[in-house]
Amino acid sequence: MSQTHNVMKLCKRINGATNWELSHVSLKYSSRIAELRGEGVNVQAVRQQLPNGRYTNTWRYYIKEEE
Repeated sequence: MSQTHNVMKLCKRINGATNWELSHVSLKYSSRIAELRGEGVNVQAVRQQLPNGRYTNTWRYYIKEEE
C-alpha cells in the first residue's frame, strides 16, 4: 500500500486522524494530503481546542464525502 492510500484510509475514519497519527504512516503527510486534494478529494483540517479555549498544535484531518 502506498503512503497516500494509508493517509486516506486514516482520514476516512469517523473521527478522522490527527497529525500525530498521520506522521506514523508518512513523514511528509502534508505532501500526501496535498496529493489527495490535487486529485479532488475533499480533505478538511480542524485545529483541536482545549476546554479553556486555547488551541493546541494538534490538527484533525477528515475526508468529507460528497453528497
